[in-house]
Amino acid sequence: GEPRYALRVNTQADENLACAAISPDGRWLAFSHPSRLSVYHLSLDPSDRSLDVTKCELPGPLAVIGANALAFLSDSRRLAIAEQSGEVLVVELESFQVQASYKPSELEEFQKNGSSPAINRIAVSPDGQWLATCDIEGHVHLLSPETSRLHTALPALPAKVTALRFAPSESLSEQVLVIVTAENRVYLFDVEASRLSAFPPPDAPSHSYSALLSYAHHCYGISFNPSVPGSLMLWGHSFLCHLDLNPPQPDSEDTGGSKKRKAWDSGDGSVRAAGFKMIHKYSPLLAVDFIAGDNLLLVERPWLQVLSQIGGTMYRKRFGK
Repeated sequence: GEPRYALRVNTQADENLACAAISPDGRWLAFSHPSRLSVYHLSLDPSDRSLDVTKCELPGPLAVIGANALAFLSDSRRLAIAEQSGEVLVVELESFQVQASYKPSELEEFQKNGSSPAINRIAVSPDGQWLATCDIEGHVHLLSPETSRLHTALPALPAKVTALRFAPSESLSEQVLVIVTAENRVYLFDVEASRLSAFPPPDAPSHSYSALLSYAHHCYGISFNPSVPGSLMLWGHSFLCHLDLNPPQPDSEDTGGSKKRKAWDSGDGSVRAAGFKMIHKYSPLLAVDFIAGDNLLLVERPWLQVLSQIGGTMYRKRFGK
């Protein structure tokens, strides 16, 4: 049947939403305007399968802050908040007590300026052991949500970061943070080895990934196919890009021009190569993620739907039409 809203919240605020998140168990919803954080508790009514929604009363300090980024930890009992002020808080949801706090401004690299760039992205490892933060200048820090102590400050990247996410354990055996920059370049950070590497590696054929690197739109999000280890899906405003982190290696005799592996246009709005596929037939994309097995959920906002809600002043009658 037709999809229907499970929940629709009217915030009655004049400000735009800055960020939002839902807990892994689906019991908590959090979103923030630039000057106000809101948290809701959700429960399912067994009688009619409807959602019961309770707005949580936040204690004084939390009630007057705005957030740039939000992320629930894997246990669905704690919420990481990147404040507008630059501080990162880890809050226990039942009591709304701050368990840990992290101030990047106290790091030596920022003390000269007396402040640190605003944090705009947060990622939490699947086991809840690590919390990664990224600011608007591309500094990526890895810390423990239990103690808020800095574990690693990643080396400076050549461009600002547009997406980051930890790979699930079924996708990669190591604890890996995947980072994508504004140039659509992908970096893998091995947490245990504290090693940052580029993907594809320097010796990979450049023509295979040129469609992604030369594309005008940035990557907004990262998804992992739980059924296919090493499978990575990047998505942006008008593209999907599948990457195989363990692509098949060309045969040693594939050195002739006729056998050389190349990227090609398949004629269906996609570009393909070994371990790579880029698709352009969805737009504009608002959200992309795997929900079960090979099932990929895509949320589009068609331009015609947006246009239908614009007032008449946006239309201009042209001569002869």
